[in-house]
Amino acid sequence: MSRFIVILVFAGILAAIVIDGLGFDWVPVAIEEQWSHHAAAFALLVFSARLAFPRTLMFWTFLYAVLLALFLELAQGLLPRQSTSVLHMAANLGGIIIGVLAAQVWRRQVVSRLAEYDR
Repeated sequence: MSRFIVILVFAGILAAIVIDGLGFDWVPVAIEEQWSHHAAAFALLVFSARLAFPRTLMFWTFLYAVLLALFLELAQGLLPRQSTSVLHMAANLGGIIIGVLAAQVWRRQVVSRLAEYDR
């Protein structure tokens, strides 16, 4: 049951990023152009992906997130009221790296705690 919830959280974060990335006007204007919300969104996406799919290699999680970020930024260039932004892509990559590092730290913490309980 808890794995289903984690996968559901991942799917929600992914849907929010795709909907926002394709230009639907549901994000408040006050945070629409801040790079930090791009970084936070992709950090949450990668972290939740690592929780939802723990057997997937980190390389594939990283690659899929980078490809999604690249696709969304390029697709924004095709939309009438959007434009491709190098700053947003850099923020997306920064968020992906933060998410990867956070997932690694979290995994090490969990593994060390499980090792303590096995003693």
